[in-house]
Amino acid sequence: MEGGSLAVGVLTHPSHTGRRAAIRETWAAACIPEGRVLGVAVRLRFIVGRSSLLTHLPELRSSGDLLVLPAVQESWSVLHKTLAWIRVAMEWRPRWVACVDDDAYVRLTLVLSDLLRLAQRNYSRVMYGPLEWFAFDRKTGILGPWGKNVGHAARSWRAANATARGGGQLTPPFPFLKGPLMVFDAAVSRHLLSGACGFPDAYASPMPSHARGRGRVLHDIAIGYHLSTCPPAKGVTVLDIGVATPAWRTTSSKSAPTGGGFLELRPRLDLEVGLAGCLRGVHFGSGPISIKQRECAGECAPGEALRRCLHVMHAHARVRPGNVTRLRCSGADTSWFNKSRGLVRNYTGWSYCHLQKIAFCETGRFLAPYHSATKQRMKC
Repeated sequence: MEGGSLAVGVLTHPSHTGRRAAIRETWAAACIPEGRVLGVAVRLRFIVGRSSLLTHLPELRSSGDLLVLPAVQESWSVLHKTLAWIRVAMEWRPRWVACVDDDAYVRLTLVLSDLLRLAQRNYSRVMYGPLEWFAFDRKTGILGPWGKNVGHAARSWRAANATARGGGQLTPPFPFLKGPLMVFDAAVSRHLLSGACGFPDAYASPMPSHARGRGRVLHDIAIGYHLSTCPPAKGVTVLDIGVATPAWRTTSSKSAPTGGGFLELRPRLDLEVGLAGCLRGVHFGSGPISIKQRECAGECAPGEALRRCLHVMHAHARVRPGNVTRLRCSGADTSWFNKSRGLVRNYTGWSYCHLQKIAFCETGRFLAPYHSATKQRMKC
């Protein structure tokens, strides 16, 4: 695989055959097992670990896009699977490596457009995706204050420290990319694999998780903590695509100051709105989570609700864009609010880029696509 390319790893489970089929039919159709998007060579693989399950074996024999990691047991931490995928991908010598969840929709044309524009500015050591801030207890691994921007995280962190009981030791707030869509360039990927500071085998504290260090390790938060406490030389360039709010606000919302290019779909949110065509990614989550998905849940086969939603998102791909996205970059020590500069003093040498204004699409509601067999509109 040539330089200047993108390797996409969709982290999946052997039993998730429906999800993989939906991705093949929609956003990944142009690059399975490989293809070109905006002139960039893209190679995509569905990533599974070693397992006794047999559900994925037919795909393994016929599809050519399923990658089994023999050194990683499927029941292990997602962090180990993520790092193992990056190690395999780096053997192809790509410029960027992406990690994607199998219940997410990714608009590769917009993602690559952002990455190419950043490359034209000669930025290196890049991490790209929706950014949030977190803190966790060093003693227990329990997750602490979080926020979609540094101001929110700072206020939560200070309040938690002021009321701390039991000798808790909160980490300072640190940024991380949300797991459904993480992209690292080759330099950051090499750093993650280098064993710097003992990552991930030797860790300064219990891994951040939901259950006092004994629950499911949150791989995206663990990677963010590692990069913030043990960054590569000369820092990191963060390209934050922003998280859209329930009201679909973009530049005006405090919780989504960077353009709102990513959405966590939750109840009462509807894809049939104008901004859906401009999102870089949508994370649907497992199971029926929106009103229209619940309508389908009782009658549809497993994974069918998600499949319909991916098709609805894919139907938005040809929506005519409005204004061109603006990309703004600055030093991390000056890009945040004055009251929060003390929290980012450890990120000297980092560059912070964000989508100052996303490519707004035509207003109005989208119509769900017709089902090819029934000729009726599909629910999502």
